[in-house]
Amino acid sequence: MRSLLPLGLALAAALAGAARAQPASPFPLDRFLTQHAHVSDRDLAGLARGTPIVRTLAAGDPKEIVVAGAIRMGIPARFYVEQFRDIVRMKRSEDVLQIGKFGNPPSADDAAALRLDHDDVEALRKCRPEDCDIRVTGAMLDRVRTGMDWTARDLDARASQRFQHALAERAAAFLRDGDRALGRFVARDTADAAAAFTAVLKRTPWLQESAPDAHDYLARFPQAPLAGADQFVYWSKEVWGPARVVTLTHVTIAPRVSTAAGEEFLILTRDVYATHLLDASLGVVIVSDRGDADRPACDVAYVNHSRAPALQGFLGGLRRSLVQRRQRDAMDRSLRALKERLEAAYRGR
Repeated sequence: MRSLLPLGLALAAALAGAARAQPASPFPLDRFLTQHAHVSDRDLAGLARGTPIVRTLAAGDPKEIVVAGAIRMGIPARFYVEQFRDIVRMKRSEDVLQIGKFGNPPSADDAAALRLDHDDVEALRKCRPEDCDIRVTGAMLDRVRTGMDWTARDLDARASQRFQHALAERAAAFLRDGDRALGRFVARDTADAAAAFTAVLKRTPWLQESAPDAHDYLARFPQAPLAGADQFVYWSKEVWGPARVVTLTHVTIAPRVSTAAGEEFLILTRDVYATHLLDASLGVVIVSDRGDADRPACDVAYVNHSRAPALQGFLGGLRRSLVQRRQRDAMDRSLRALKERLEAAYRGR
């Protein structure tokens, strides 16, 4: 489901008590699709018949890529969101090698299934500010290295166990302090994670226009509340093109509308950590009822805005073109597969 950059279409959620408080207005999905994704009336007619729409949007920076997609599914919006509660099952694919969901508070036991590749263990052993092949902060590196016997026969297992603690500590710190907790990576040539996300968020005027409360929530997390929202962090080890990447992803789900006519939900995801490739990533999913009790349906629209250093510099334009094509193709396949899987699950209840 992911290519070189994370699509993150399978975003996790827990929705306990989410309908208690409602924001003032729904997300203007049709306006977003026509004004920002540049879809035509013909495209919208195809969407109503279940044909996916996929577009590459202007990113505003050569290091960034934005891909948007939408599809109509024959299920209620609430069913879609409920399926996301089981992130491990929802993200199941050949590209997702390992995955788990952190509890509250996050614990290393929640990441017990994680196994680092030997190349990453070696990168942790050799990491220096001037030469480091894995993205880690000084605190994460100390957690792995302190007291480590690098000659142990079970070195990979020991390093993995210590890295599980490092991930749990980073997840807990982010939930408590937001971007202030992310810190600088050891490698001098690696982008600052908080600054990279801020740069991405600044180039989402469509989100600020359509859901200013959600934009403010992301910009000032955890100081700015989002009405009725639930949040959690999950970890995963996934294949992104030529790399195998361990990530932490923060997920927020918020109800936008709950009326007799139907419901709407907003799902926000952001990268909190990635061992390779990615500087920052923001995903926004809008799930909106379009059917009725007799014929349930919902539109699912997704935008992924990613920032990666490989997209700049010499040959950056060629890489960018290749990644954009892969992202579009991967999103189209993912939307179709997700529609088929969730509609079958709804019929089989």
